[in-house]
Amino acid sequence: MNNNCKKWKIKKVLCELKHDEYLKVKLSRYYNPNAKKEELYSLVTFSENGTGVVVALTNENKIILIKQYRLAANDCLFNLPGGRLEKKSKKIKEIIKEIRKELESESYSKKRKNFYSANESDFKLLNVVFQNPTRIIDRCTIFFVKNAFKKKGKPFRVEESAERGRERVELKIDEVLEMIRKRKIKDATTITAILLAKERGLI
Repeated sequence: MNNNCKKWKIKKVLCELKHDEYLKVKLSRYYNPNAKKEELYSLVTFSENGTGVVVALTNENKIILIKQYRLAANDCLFNLPGGRLEKKSKKIKEIIKEIRKELESESYSKKRKNFYSANESDFKLLNVVFQNPTRIIDRCTIFFVKNAFKKKGKPFRVEESAERGRERVELKIDEVLEMIRKRKIKDATTITAILLAKERGLI
């Protein structure tokens, strides 16, 4: 196989717009060694630290999903617990700590007055994926965790949206797979993560 896939080299940043601490748009001039010419290209960075999700399996052998309205899709979607990482790190142990916090925060139910947590030793790395590598830099680390357990009260960190229009559901594995087949789960990362866990015999 010929190695025709060579990395582009950045020549000059022409413009950079920063919306907040997460979202950034950058227009740069690159050298494309494959075409042997310079090209202008814009990239959107969703989160420089990356994001993460977890396929969390409860003691009752159910998968935790979060149903909430997503403005970009203009629809209520089912997602796995997860979110943006607060710290930039390539160390798996540090990323697990971040994702564990996300699991607790995302799964908090004000109505039921509880949330889910898990031991860090039960987290298993499945893959690192890029959701839209053409224009968007959004690296997502996918984990699987077994034996997620309920805890009473509030987690250390609760996002405002957790108390506004977000619903936690626990569904049997077969139910979740059937929802994917019937296109009721539309989030690409959620589908990828669940099918990865299924392919590896974890669910």
